[in-house]
Amino acid sequence: MALIKPGEVKGATACKNGELVRFDLGGPVLAIALDLLSEHHLRTYLVLESAMHDVPPFSVVPLDCDHLCFSYGGGWVLEMAADGQSFPGNPDGADTVGEIRIHDAGVTSIIVNVLDAKMNAKVALLDLATYTPVKHDRRHGARIQSWKIWAKEEERLRVGGRPIVTFPAQ
Repeated sequence: MALIKPGEVKGATACKNGELVRFDLGGPVLAIALDLLSEHHLRTYLVLESAMHDVPPFSVVPLDCDHLCFSYGGGWVLEMAADGQSFPGNPDGADTVGEIRIHDAGVTSIIVNVLDAKMNAKVALLDLATYTPVKHDRRHGARIQSWKIWAKEEERLRVGGRPIVTFPAQ
């Protein structure tokens, strides 16, 4: 018998930068693991969906790494949809967390809230290739208001395929 599993279970410390993971912290959380901290007992995440009322979606937050994750791995696919608002220099939505900006320097970034220890938020851009903060002006990139994350390209192409997450939420 061959088992075809959609992912694997592992400890938070074993997750690599850019892995798409799901875990339980007072409710289900879907997040991207980030390597933004050097402290061994903390793991930084970009939270995409959260049942935790104090951690809103699209927040970058350090969490204690004493938990298990279900990992979809790092091979997930981000599909972006352009619309009539997708042009460089569109200032609309520049503070809308979850929106994506495509910049002329080849950088594609997502607008996020970076939460500090007191849960105060600061709006920033996170590069979607390196998962590091970028200094581009949020108002200058082409605005992407709609996107989906798929576990694999095969799932995206499959008739009846289901994305893991859709933005904006439906």
